[in-house]
Amino acid sequence: MCDPKKGFKLKTPQETLMWWRFMCFEKGICPRDARKTYMKDIREILEIKNAISEKQIRQQQIEKMMNNIRG
Repeated sequence: MCDPKKGFKLKTPQETLMWWRFMCFEKGICPRDARKTYMKDIREILEIKNAISEKQIRQQQIEKMMNNIRG
C-alpha cells in the first residue's frame, strides 16, 4: 500500500527485511553481510532514525516559532 504523503507500509517482517537488504545494497553493503542482519537490529536502527527525524522536525518547529516571535 502506498500513500504519497507517508510513503508505503511494509506489512510483514519479511517485507521489512527485504526492504532493509535493498537499502543496504543501495548504500554499497555486500548482500552477504546484509543477510547476517537480524530483525532486532533493523528495528533498533529504524527507531533511532525515526527519533532523529522527529527531533529535526521539532527543532524546525521551534525555530519557526522563535522567528515568528522575533519578527
